[in-house]
Amino acid sequence: MAVGYKDRLKWAVYDPSTETIKHADDVPNAESLGPNGLLFSPFYKFGSEPFAPSVEAELIYCVALNGWYKAEKDAEAGIEPRIGGRGHLLLSDIPVDGPEYFDCIVEFYHGHGSASSTTELFNAYFTDYTAVTGVKHHEESWCPPHLRGYMLRIAMWGDARKMGLDMRPGEYYSLRNVRAMTSRDGRYHREAKLFETKIVEMHIQDAEKLPHLKALLERKHAFEALLEVANSSG
Repeated sequence: MAVGYKDRLKWAVYDPSTETIKHADDVPNAESLGPNGLLFSPFYKFGSEPFAPSVEAELIYCVALNGWYKAEKDAEAGIEPRIGGRGHLLLSDIPVDGPEYFDCIVEFYHGHGSASSTTELFNAYFTDYTAVTGVKHHEESWCPPHLRGYMLRIAMWGDARKMGLDMRPGEYYSLRNVRAMTSRDGRYHREAKLFETKIVEMHIQDAEKLPHLKALLERKHAFEALLEVANSSG
């Protein structure tokens, strides 16, 4: 990245593999802008530049920008989004014995949270039509009986919360770097949280190029077929 006036740019390097910001090793700490000029540092110093945002805000922006760029490149190549060594997990495969970071492709089913609040979580409910071990069986009106036990609550906060507010039921999303956890309500339900904006909307027309999305759609169609048979026989 580079910021500043057109004749006095300062720069730094964001490393997506470590999600850190650094300066190159072979660049001088300062240089003169002319024979008799004052020393000037070409390095952008996070959190200490005039009118600069906080270090945390800068990192969040870099992570989001890298996520957007990678999603664009993956979409061009027909590759499903993925981070480092973390692979795609079905919701049914989330470990029950401790926290785990994972990627998934899911359908957004329901959500609630205040659009006017800047601190409130957005509680989103997703399914990939696999049974989630230890999940709360939601009995609210929005959750049909046949999907109780198939719905994972993901608490979205920070910039991810803003994206959650724009989600619509029935849309499909790739979520990356989701953290599985156990609820603190004393009932030890499985749930998850998401802070980073590593969220990409998936489209049905791309299913042939995205095997995980295709498999989700096939599971959904099987669910609907079984439900139709059950309703007709009942």
